[in-house]
Amino acid sequence: QDKLPLHNHSVFFCGNFGSSRKDLQSLAKEAGAKILTSSAGIASQASKGSSKVVLICHDTPTGSIIPAALGKEVKGALHNDPSCVLVVNPQWISESITCAEALSSKEFAPMNAKAKELWKLGNP
Repeated sequence: QDKLPLHNHSVFFCGNFGSSRKDLQSLAKEAGAKILTSSAGIASQASKGSSKVVLICHDTPTGSIIPAALGKEVKGALHNDPSCVLVVNPQWISESITCAEALSSKEFAPMNAKAKELWKLGNP
């Protein structure tokens, strides 16, 4: 059996997606991703390396979409290993499914300033 494109990926949604959150979550789940519903322990899961953690960041240019504690944890994890967390915009899900593999975060920079800072750490 072929592996699903997002198998071995844990996805956390950052920001207010409104009604599109459910659709994106089921899309990610159908592609094999595990949906994380709490930001607690995301960075420690990322540094363990058991599955790749993906932060899907809502495309809002301003405002705080990533909880401060999570941002700090992820920043630390990315300093240790720039590939342990992917910080991407929502487009990453559908593009990864279309290409039948989890794509790198390079082409999927989030619009939000704080999220983009984290994205830059993962794309040195």
